[in-house]
Amino acid sequence: MEITRRTGLAMLTGLAVSAGARGTAAPAPTGLHGIAAANGMRMGSSFAWGAAGADRGSFANPAYANLLKRDCGLLVAENEMKWQALRPSATSFDFTRFDAMMAWADANALPVRGHNLLWHQPKWMPRWEEAHDFGATPRAPPKIC
Repeated sequence: MEITRRTGLAMLTGLAVSAGARGTAAPAPTGLHGIAAANGMRMGSSFAWGAAGADRGSFANPAYANLLKRDCGLLVAENEMKWQALRPSATSFDFTRFDAMMAWADANALPVRGHNLLWHQPKWMPRWEEAHDFGATPRAPPKIC
């Protein structure tokens, strides 16, 4: 029997495939993000700041934090990136809660996606904004960095 180049390549390919099939199989993805990633998608969740021990969707709740680490590959801040949380008054900024959230996400290698800065609905705007006199030539905002 004469072996042509095509037949030889087909036999070598079959040998390589069968050798690979006998090796250890890739572990099945775990968690919702692992399953999503295996299908070319991402799985994430919103998360919030909460006081230690608070029973809410916060990384400070150990059960919820474990769920985020197991099932999510992307996080979005719930309200802590919105204007009313970041700028409680016309003259001040407060990044305390959001900084804590980012530190936790960084420590757990979880990326955080940005969020809308403000909404067009008054209920999502800071209360001070409704009555603040911005004037024709408003002052520069206070320096924060």
